[in-house]
Amino acid sequence: MTERNFPKNLDEAILAWLEGSGRRVRRLTHLTGDVSARRYCRLQLTSGQSVIAAFYPQSIRHACSKYIDTTRLLTGVGVRVPEILDADCQLGLVLLEDVGSETLYDQPADDWDRLHRWYARAVFLVDRIQSIPV
Repeated sequence: MTERNFPKNLDEAILAWLEGSGRRVRRLTHLTGDVSARRYCRLQLTSGQSVIAAFYPQSIRHACSKYIDTTRLLTGVGVRVPEILDADCQLGLVLLEDVGSETLYDQPADDWDRLHRWYARAVFLVDRIQSIPV
């Protein structure tokens, strides 16, 4: 993920929310998001912990609670997803475990030995995901 500029008031809202829960931020780095309107930043806390803050703008705020529910469902069947450390869907903020910035997309396409491990794990998880009750 790469750096991106965000409105200053969003930074202030994230910092205030975290400080309200006793977390102090040493550094805030904006990250490029995915295909949704969510915005992300990586936060280095004074405790040394690195976390990710996800912001849901008003236009997709309803998706915040759906994300939390989906995370619980996947965790419940043994699918490893970033842990939700804190959330306030009224503010549109979710604090996540930082699992790093490496993605499958970033893997070299010609390194099949390495890619095979990722795909084999994904195929294994399909059965677990399909076991979630409708």
